[in-house]
Amino acid sequence: MISINNNMIGVHLRLNETLMQVLQQADTLALPAFQFFVAKAIEKKTSYISPTLEEKAFLRELVAKHQTIPIIHASYWINAASGRDQAYAASKGLLKKELTMAKALGVPFLVLHPGTANGFAPDLAPAAVRQLGIERLAALLNETLKNQSDITILLENTAHGRNAIGSDLKDFRLIKELLEYPEKVYFCLDTAHAHAYGYDLANFDTFLETLESLIGIDNIKLIHLNDIEGDRGSKQDKHTLPGEGQLGLPLLQKIAHLQAFSHIPKIIELPGSSYEIIQNVVTSFLPTKQ
Repeated sequence: MISINNNMIGVHLRLNETLMQVLQQADTLALPAFQFFVAKAIEKKTSYISPTLEEKAFLRELVAKHQTIPIIHASYWINAASGRDQAYAASKGLLKKELTMAKALGVPFLVLHPGTANGFAPDLAPAAVRQLGIERLAALLNETLKNQSDITILLENTAHGRNAIGSDLKDFRLIKELLEYPEKVYFCLDTAHAHAYGYDLANFDTFLETLESLIGIDNIKLIHLNDIEGDRGSKQDKHTLPGEGQLGLPLLQKIAHLQAFSHIPKIIELPGSSYEIIQNVVTSFLPTKQ
């Protein structure tokens, strides 16, 4: 078992078969937080798990035993910024389904990628397309959260260019202004995605100022503490083990120990999730003894 650390470092655990396997691994690791999917992609279709009474009880016991924070990452099939009515309606249904499942499991947070503004008139200027995508996303969140008080949605910044919403951190300020229930929507900062989009995390103090001015550090409730293979601005999202990518372990350790983020869970999304890999990675973030 890995000792619980005071930097709130956790990991994403892969859903290979059943939820119970994820929960048993989380129990063994005994970390302050862990993240998981409730859907698997099988032959380009979304297949959702059906949590059993035993799994629900095990999760409750797990949270009480380790004081851990469980986090669901929403399916990548959800595109809440789409201009295609059929895809938009399907995304709305999937999001409601995952929020219902999170509530049944007692999970407080659901991480959501804002989506891509596609399916709009081809003659529109890129800025107009992005604005329409942001408005679609906000409208979906407003409708979905109208009668939802148990789960906080965490919008995650993305890595891609073109019409991907949330890669440019300015999008989050625009989204927040359109929300009818802003107290139910906060943000997840992914370090790898920020780097891939073009933000300079090496000059982290300046990046912090950017975060504060655009979205407010108090609005960040989760950090995806990831390293990445590609160069800054590549728009390519390929995670590496911390220390094997462009950001490097010293920078990620600095972020992990930053006082401004001390109360925020940090999830590392690893390319592999064996116990040995997780143990070595989490240990590398433990404070060194002076």
